[in-house]
Amino acid sequence: MSVDYRATPEQRHEAPRIGSERALLLQAPSVIILEDFPTPVAVVNEARQLVWANRAALDLFELPADAEPWGLRIGEAFACVHSRGAPDGCGTAAHCVLCGAARGMAHALHGELHEEDYLVTRDGTGKPESLDLSVWSKPFSFRDGRFVVLSIRDISASRRRDTLERVFYHDILNTAHGLRGLLSMLSGGDGERRRLELARSAAEHLVEEIESQRALQAAEDRSLTVEPVPVEAAELVGSLIEFFRFPLEGKGISLEVDPASSPFVLLVDRSLIRRVLANMVKNAIEASARGERVLVGYGTRLPPFDGDPGSDGSPDADPAASSRLSSGPGPAAGPDPGKEPRGFFWTVNRAAMEGEVRERVFERAFSTKGKGRGFGTYGMRLIAERYLGGRVSFASEEGTGTRFTVELPLFRD
Repeated sequence: MSVDYRATPEQRHEAPRIGSERALLLQAPSVIILEDFPTPVAVVNEARQLVWANRAALDLFELPADAEPWGLRIGEAFACVHSRGAPDGCGTAAHCVLCGAARGMAHALHGELHEEDYLVTRDGTGKPESLDLSVWSKPFSFRDGRFVVLSIRDISASRRRDTLERVFYHDILNTAHGLRGLLSMLSGGDGERRRLELARSAAEHLVEEIESQRALQAAEDRSLTVEPVPVEAAELVGSLIEFFRFPLEGKGISLEVDPASSPFVLLVDRSLIRRVLANMVKNAIEASARGERVLVGYGTRLPPFDGDPGSDGSPDADPAASSRLSSGPGPAAGPDPGKEPRGFFWTVNRAAMEGEVRERVFERAFSTKGKGRGFGTYGMRLIAERYLGGRVSFASEEGTGTRFTVELPLFRD
């Protein structure tokens, strides 16, 4: 279907007809309901002229005091710069064929539901301003009148934030990668070499933190891409232990491979699963005290959770007297012949979680470490379950500790 996005001068309705259309609409019960609706809503006639708008829409237009928009087209109500100097205002300039609002109204007048984002540049106050708007349009008839209802959302803040975040991630990642590359080229004596290794480790962690935040944002936006490759579980866990070696220096916490681990290979996005496991290890370390150790394990079977890693791996409390907290039934202890083969990764630390923490552990922005730091477990679950086809669970028991588990299919189509 060919749709003409431009309006023509002869389409405009005169003031008496506008008044009649407005009086007709004011008889509709839905108009009364939408008057105080928080989202800007407006109605235009078949000539694309405004005949009704709720308070939120009038506020968004920022019209001069006591001015009414009835009979104006949407761009004129916004004081769009392209509506000035056009043959007949809004809808008749060359730029109007690119306007999301004009396109939406044109499609609606052809009987189609339409939604589109567009940028309007206005200067009604003498200060040019750009607004990013999302306009949803739908045709409707009331008695003998044909109209289009418009729902208008100001998405300027989110667009600016997205742009700033993209620029920030790009620029700071370039700096972090440059720092890491520079440090890798430096060498020195034994004492100096040790300090350089610590500096290189800090640079690696800086890159990882930035990449993690970028991945989390992409995961929430549903724009994260997945590129599966064969990954050896033992090599992946070994690289993580090496990654955390220097940050643990001086803390008196050891990070070791669980003796119950067994090797396997899975087809998965390496960077994403590494990010999930890094968050899991980081959380276990942050929950540990000096003299304790954290175990990291992997295998196609999940061992029983009945031992506190303590300082020597032996339990120090009677499990029968413990109170177990769990995120649910948890993954199965071994492979089920009727299901696809699965692989498990887990961490175990000595501390048990309290009831409230357990209930809220996967909530976005919840943290026991301070405001705004609760993205680790939330991000783990989001990426593992939405993008990797896995499942994240935990069990926590006084005297035994806490175990987080990531369960993943070995192969995905």
